[in-house]
Amino acid sequence: MAETGRRWRLPAPPTGYDNYPAISRDGRRIGYLRGDHGPYVIHDLVTGTRTEITAVGGRGGPSITTPYVVEEQSPSFWSPDGRWLAQHGVQRDEPWGAVVLGVDGSVTFVRNGEGDGYKGFLAGWVNTDELLWVKMSRSGDTPSVPDLVATVTGLDGQPRRTITLNRSSPWLGESFAGQWTATVSPDGRELLIVEQDDFAGIVRRFSLLDGHETAGPAAVPDLNMPCAAGWAGSTPAVPIYDDVATTAVLRDGEPRTLVAVEPEVGAKCFLWAADALSGKAHGGLLLGTSTAWWTWWLREAAAASLLVGGGGWAVRRWRRSRRQVAAPRVNEPGAATT
Repeated sequence: MAETGRRWRLPAPPTGYDNYPAISRDGRRIGYLRGDHGPYVIHDLVTGTRTEITAVGGRGGPSITTPYVVEEQSPSFWSPDGRWLAQHGVQRDEPWGAVVLGVDGSVTFVRNGEGDGYKGFLAGWVNTDELLWVKMSRSGDTPSVPDLVATVTGLDGQPRRTITLNRSSPWLGESFAGQWTATVSPDGRELLIVEQDDFAGIVRRFSLLDGHETAGPAAVPDLNMPCAAGWAGSTPAVPIYDDVATTAVLRDGEPRTLVAVEPEVGAKCFLWAADALSGKAHGGLLLGTSTAWWTWWLREAAAASLLVGGGGWAVRRWRRSRRQVAAPRVNEPGAATT
């Protein structure tokens, strides 16, 4: 969807699972799975080039025989230079890890590890050749209180360093960590952590240098999960759903609506290019960014009023012309004179 409201449909038929598309930070490329059996397509919106990766399919059951499978209902992460797209996925006969797709059509599988070597859920790129994973751990000084541990790996899957996240207050829950929990900032310096208990949400920010909490916790009512949180530059952007699906930025710890979409569109989750969230909120001249139900129909109501008013004027004009034609003129046969 463009800022003008224009929409395009991806040529991806319904599949057995929800495989979310992935738009690059600069909005130039979009990746999507065409069907359960593949291929995975990377579409360059500038040149129009479509790179089809036939080795990648979806998690559609035992009939899928592609060498690589990407996980459904999971976020995707473009590398800072826009050359690589990392997704939760698996190589046949391997534990779950990350499938990294190149814009040149190449595929690299990054092993996650098992047992003590398990690194958790993919959270994004620290730089152009390092990924970050997040898991919940109970192996600290107080095993009864869970910690979140972030692990940086190379594309070979080998750990390079780990960071324990030092929270300023207890976590909202004890087992909330999942694929939607963490997102690395565009500069690779911070980690956004999203917690949810029912519809109440808390957002925190941590330094990836030493793990200290840089901001938060910030309360976010009506947090919309499972949808990915992200960043508008250096500001967190989180999904919210309260009758109307919106994206809100957290400035000064308060969610402020930045984007809202008409309910009739039926959208729930949004995937934004970074530039799409870098500006300030804008809306109609009179109603601004109000999401009251009647504001979505204001243009239709105005158009209906013009149509009814114009139609009434046309009918009155037609009736007047009929009366003028029907009335006989003075000095014509049949006209009355005095």
